[in-house]
Amino acid sequence: MQETSERSPLLQGRMMPGPTRWFVLASFCLFSFTNALQWIAFSPALQTFAKYFFDETSLKTTNAINAFSGSYMIIYPILVPFSFSFLEDKEGSSIGSGLIRGVRIGAILNALGGTLRWLGAYPSWQGYLVVFAGQILSAVAQVFMLALPPRLAVAWFRPDEINFVTAIAVSFNNLGIATGFALTPILVPGTKTMMTDIPRFMALQMVLCLVALAAICYFFKKDPSQNYHRVDEPEIEIDAAPSSGFSKEESLTLFRQPSFVLLLLSFAMVMGAQCAVFSLLAQILSPSFELENNVAVGLLGSVMLLIGVPPSILIGKLLDATHRYMLICRLLYISVFASVIALTVSAGLEWFTLAVAACLIFGIASSAILPAVFQWAGELYYPVNEVVPTGYLCMTGNIGGWLLVLIMGWTENPDVRFTMLPPMLILIASLFVGIVALFLTGGELKRLASQKYPNVDTSIEP
Repeated sequence: MQETSERSPLLQGRMMPGPTRWFVLASFCLFSFTNALQWIAFSPALQTFAKYFFDETSLKTTNAINAFSGSYMIIYPILVPFSFSFLEDKEGSSIGSGLIRGVRIGAILNALGGTLRWLGAYPSWQGYLVVFAGQILSAVAQVFMLALPPRLAVAWFRPDEINFVTAIAVSFNNLGIATGFALTPILVPGTKTMMTDIPRFMALQMVLCLVALAAICYFFKKDPSQNYHRVDEPEIEIDAAPSSGFSKEESLTLFRQPSFVLLLLSFAMVMGAQCAVFSLLAQILSPSFELENNVAVGLLGSVMLLIGVPPSILIGKLLDATHRYMLICRLLYISVFASVIALTVSAGLEWFTLAVAACLIFGIASSAILPAVFQWAGELYYPVNEVVPTGYLCMTGNIGGWLLVLIMGWTENPDVRFTMLPPMLILIASLFVGIVALFLTGGELKRLASQKYPNVDTSIEP
């Protein structure tokens, strides 16, 4: 490992004055929060929205409402590779201009989607089509948001804040989902008052989206301070310059590395598990514990997401202090795996206390591992721009989630009391494959090596 010097940084800092960078982060978090809120807003009151738009609740109409959230999971994997060019710093432009352009595009689409959803909030199938068009715009906006936290952290924050900031930015997406789980049943409690409740609910979301857009436009006015723009220092060898482009060659370089393919497989399994457990939580718990309504399940799902936020941020601080990405990711993955096994056992034995404990551990570990893997990928594949590996990770995660939800739904056995035993065994097997793939992933922490951290071993982790 190369000798490092704290007095000879490779990257010169030009810090933004005062707390400006934190307002940049806050505006991005609000954008992420509102986008996630729009994704999940319909699911907790599925039958009420079906009755509102179609005047009946049936398998056909509830599937039509489920299509709102499904659009997010389908659109992201399709569009994310094409979004890279919008986030690229064009030749002759300043460093970071692509990041600002991408965030602005996403915030505009998010606000337009929220506005169109409000305009379509009238009870008819025509209104449903207008709302669905707005949902599509919001789903496209996600393409310009979901993979950006690691890049935003690198562009605006100090080296010792990168993981902490990434965890905050990622956690606000989970906060949006948790708020949707909790808020929708309160603001849209049933069919009796839905004619006034639903338009008011849509209006609230639209206002939040417009506020997020205003904040993005105001705080993303200037290029990043570029804490990491390089300095020509003859005594320091520069192996590779940081990339601001998103060329096809750059993506191909990633996919030629076995460790990246393994990390994609591992992440697809763990993010897919998160999507599957939250989507099918009622089916997992209700038969075994005779839950007559989904209020308790919705509350538990919200708590599972909320309880994962503080640990995610603490893990970010721990990574900033120790840089033990491989160890921490492995421990979190094992915790996810163990919690799914415990949830399966508890549902089979009808042990409610263990089921709740397993759900909470799953919420903590599955939330904390996402930003940890994002930043680990940024370290392993530097100088590739952080948006590229994170974008592909999110893409495979969405695909994994969609496939697991589909397969687990198909394999449910209604002839036994614990109807989800076969699907849960499939989920356990999938996570085992993910653990094996993660344990085979490794490499040098290249970004740390380039930043010349003192007393940090950036060699290949054992």
